[in-house]
Amino acid sequence: MGLDAYVYRNRTRLPFAPSTPGVSIDDRTGVIDFDDPELYRRFADHVVAVHHRLGNVTLVNELHEEVQRGAGDKLPIITHTVLSSGAHCGDSIDLSRLDALERELYVLAALTAASRSPHMDEFLCHMLELVRTARVEGNPIYFG
Repeated sequence: MGLDAYVYRNRTRLPFAPSTPGVSIDDRTGVIDFDDPELYRRFADHVVAVHHRLGNVTLVNELHEEVQRGAGDKLPIITHTVLSSGAHCGDSIDLSRLDALERELYVLAALTAASRSPHMDEFLCHMLELVRTARVEGNPIYFG
C-alpha cells in the first residue's frame, strides 16, 4: 500500500482514437481505462505521461511530519491533499490548483533547504515534474 501520482496523456496525444470502442476516458481526471484486454496489452504503456511512486504509507507519513515541522499549516494543498494519507486513491489536483500547488512546493523547498531529507528532495522533484506535465497535458494530477 502506498501513494502513486499520475498525469495521463492528453487525449489528442494518444496512439489511438479516444472514441475507440472498449476505451473510456474520465473527463475530470483524464484516467484512461480499457474494457478490451487486447487494447490494454497494446496501449496501456502509452496512456500515462508521468507516474511517480511518492512512497509507502510510512514514508508518506514521514514526509507529512517533515512538512509540518518545516512549514506548519502554511501549505494546505500539500498537507491536506497530497500527503493527507499514504493510501488515498481517486483524488486529483485540478488544473486550476496547479499554480497554488507549485507556489507551495517552492515555499516548502525554501523553508526546508537547511534540513531537508533526501526523501523530501525526491518528493519535491517528483511533484514539480507532475505539475509541469499536468500543464503540458492539460490533465490533473491523479492519485491512484
